[in-house]
This record gives sequence, C-alpha cells and structure tokens, in this order.
Amino acid sequence: MSLREHIPAPVMAGVPAILANSFDPANALRSVIPDELSGGRSAAQILINARHRDIAFLAGTDELVAPGRRSDGFQRAMAAANLPATNIVTTAWEVNKGFAAAMHLLTNDDGRTPRTDRPTGIVCANDRVAVGVLLACGRLRLRVPEDLSIVGYDDEPQRAGPARSGPPSPFPGHKGGRAAGKVISGALTRQLFHNANLCMVTMATRGRTTKCDAGVG
Repeated sequence: MSLREHIPAPVMAGVPAILANSFDPANALRSVIPDELSGGRSAAQILINARHRDIAFLAGTDELVAPGRRSDGFQRAMAAANLPATNIVTTAWEVNKGFAAAMHLLTNDDGRTPRTDRPTGIVCANDRVAVGVLLACGRLRLRVPEDLSIVGYDDEPQRAGPARSGPPSPFPGHKGGRAAGKVISGALTRQLFHNANLCMVTMATRGRTTKCDAGVG
C-alpha cells in the first residue's frame, strides 16, 4: 500500500495512537512513514555517482502522495549535481507501461532503432516498471548496464534481477510496525518522541551500474 493521507476518527484523539505508512494532514497524530523524498534523491544519486549525466525518471502516477515526493527528491539530486531534470515521464506502475515509456525514450521516430542521444540511466517508479525497461532493452538489443543503467524501487523479490540496482521498499512492514510499537510504548510510559514523523529509507544494490565517461549525455 502506498503512502497516503489519513484523517483519523475523533475517538483516536483521546487515546495513544500512531499511523503507519500514512499521515494525518493536521498533524494531530504521530506517524511512521517512509522518507520518499530521500528515496527519490538516493535513487538518482546512484546514477549521478556513476557519472551519468542524461538521466530519466519514470515517475508512476500523480494521484498518490509518494510519486510526487520521489520526483521532488529526484529533481533535488539532479539540481545539486547541476544536471537538468527534464526527462520525467508519468508512466503508471505496470510492466507494459514501463516498456512503452522506455521505447518512447530510447528510440527514434520509427519506434524501432535506438537513439544516439538516449538517456544513459533510468530511475523507475517501481520494479515492475524497471522490468518493462529491461524488456525494451532486450527488444532494442541494448545491454544492461553497459548501454543503459536502471534503478528500480520497492524491492519486489519476484521482480528483482541481476541487472537492476536501487533502493528497496522504504517502508518494510515488520520494521515499520516495530517502530510504530516503540512510539506507542513511549506514549504509554510518557516517554514521548518529539518528532511528528519517524522516516526511514534503506538502500540495496543488485548487480552494478556502468560508469559513464565525463560529459556523456
């Protein structure tokens, strides 16, 4: 389930309570939420550190909270590296959408031959989109990661493959539940946390990304 707003029932105001993977827009309740901003920034930084300069972001959809925060993090990382963040594409979340977006980004107008000025790295909204990008690379006979480096998101075990690297799900259920339990325990013993939100994001690498020569577009 994606990060979302949650307006708590009035009864929750009178008891120790905490939201997990959701937040109260009025900040009346504490929350344990993923740091989607840092996640998007970290995903971009993987490719920036590998000296990629032309990086695209396949950003999911706009109706959810998480994609906007990930996109903001991506753009901040690019700006900090003095790189343009012009290739941000709304793609939805499925394999076929990743495939279609990658074919659009990577091919000439004929839709069949790879562009010479294509991106050298792509950050994907989730691992299903990343699989779609991998399939597009197979169709175009582009090598991963030699011709294109791909960063996925969400660490879906059934999707993760040797050619993909990136941050896993920033809200692992058992760790998020444990953190929420600690906050509740602190509230019950009057050892209250001062922060409204506890944010967490972790990184994992599978395979490798290819370093680009400086100045490659």
